[in-house]
Amino acid sequence: MNRREFIQSTSGLALSSLVFPHLSFAQQEEWTAAFNRNLKIKPWLLGWQGTNQAVLQTGELEVKGKIPQDLTGYFYRNGPAQNEVYGKRYHHWFDGDGMVQKFHIVNGKISHFGKMVDTHKYLTEKQQQKMLFQTFSTYLPKRISSADEINVANISLLPLNNRLFALWEGGSAYEINPKNLKTIGIQSWSPQTKGLPFGAHYRQDQNGSIWNIGYASLNDAIVLWHLDNRGKLKQFKSLPIKNVPMVHDFMITKKYLVLLLPSFRFDKTKIMAKRSFLDAHYFDKQQASIVWLIDKNTLDIQKTFELPAQFVFHFVNAYEQGNEVIFDSMRYPNADIFNVFTEVMQGVDNKFVGAYPYRVRLNLEKNTATEEKLSNIYNEFPSVDIKETGLAHTQVVSLQQRGELFFNSVAINNYQTGTAQHFSYTKQLAEEHLLIKDARGNDWVIGTTLDYEEKCTKVNIFKAKKLNDGPVAVAKLPYVLPLGLHGKFINL
Repeated sequence: MNRREFIQSTSGLALSSLVFPHLSFAQQEEWTAAFNRNLKIKPWLLGWQGTNQAVLQTGELEVKGKIPQDLTGYFYRNGPAQNEVYGKRYHHWFDGDGMVQKFHIVNGKISHFGKMVDTHKYLTEKQQQKMLFQTFSTYLPKRISSADEINVANISLLPLNNRLFALWEGGSAYEINPKNLKTIGIQSWSPQTKGLPFGAHYRQDQNGSIWNIGYASLNDAIVLWHLDNRGKLKQFKSLPIKNVPMVHDFMITKKYLVLLLPSFRFDKTKIMAKRSFLDAHYFDKQQASIVWLIDKNTLDIQKTFELPAQFVFHFVNAYEQGNEVIFDSMRYPNADIFNVFTEVMQGVDNKFVGAYPYRVRLNLEKNTATEEKLSNIYNEFPSVDIKETGLAHTQVVSLQQRGELFFNSVAINNYQTGTAQHFSYTKQLAEEHLLIKDARGNDWVIGTTLDYEEKCTKVNIFKAKKLNDGPVAVAKLPYVLPLGLHGKFINL
């Protein structure tokens, strides 16, 4: 299939001809009842209760401690927010309609504004006051014409040239006004690439340009994107592959795109048999995970390596060193983590399956791949200084599980000095924390937590060099924000 044929035949996940079976009202109501019943005895489930508010806003938050005067900017976050739609509860954390949060930090003060993304799906269901569309793991019988018809814009954000985009996995980016968070509309990047999957985890190159990927499962292809620093499409290519793996994230180096194709694969026959998109995937422990090194100039696959069966949501970074390409990942032994995020939507306990940090070395001369486990502590949601993307990284911020419930700690591992720090929260669930800089170039860490004892969301700011000492400032919201996924910080 050539480029023109591919573009004409696909629109994101290309679900146009599929009809999914209907869940009875009794089945859907059973999920809601089970969650509400468990919420009474498990207060930490507040994070997955969701909201039906279109807007959440507080002019100035209560702050304990002192926000650094030199730290000014916008801290944006995105994630599933409307987890119940008109009495029907979604069956997976990733299904909920997206809500973008904006925390404005200036003059030692912080305010909050959150707004639902006005996607086609969200507005249509709001108008008709009922659940209409199947999602990642909740299926309904309504036919759809393209993936953007069910796009929930709920995973991450891309700030680019004074613009802001809410990112999903299977369809287009949604442009959001960075000031008032009003939805501007779908961004296609070019008329020829309208509706193609533009993934959630872009990588910004040293020259400011943007690399991204997308997976078009029903069209047996992985899509590669390259935008300049103004948002103009520079390159586009689709790479054919059967049983398309769920490639959530990727990496870049000076010369390469680095894609790990996990052993979590797509089976067309299952989705044709009226299963949800998630249920159409299977983990094959006998299937090696494949690593592609893709030339950044030609977008051709230069080398292929094999690793043991595994699944990875998030990579830390990749870089070239001598005759090796080295990358760090948060590696799961299988794909059971998806089951955990299904069970939590009913409030049912399930053994948490965490990811361990691994380092992989690809030897370009010997064509060998080796991996090394870096820690015996569960880690996820890694972030590095954006200026180190594609280069040897120093500090890595991540969440850790040091308690019984999901992630309750934030950590910094400094690979230059070999030092490690961590801070554990009490009766709080931690969300992604970011390494950021103030106006003087000092390093700070910022991240949100759900305080399920006080029943509120908090914004925590740490001095990176003294993470162990705890946050220097904690801003308290007067409400709970639904647990989200990823965010970005923009300095003013």
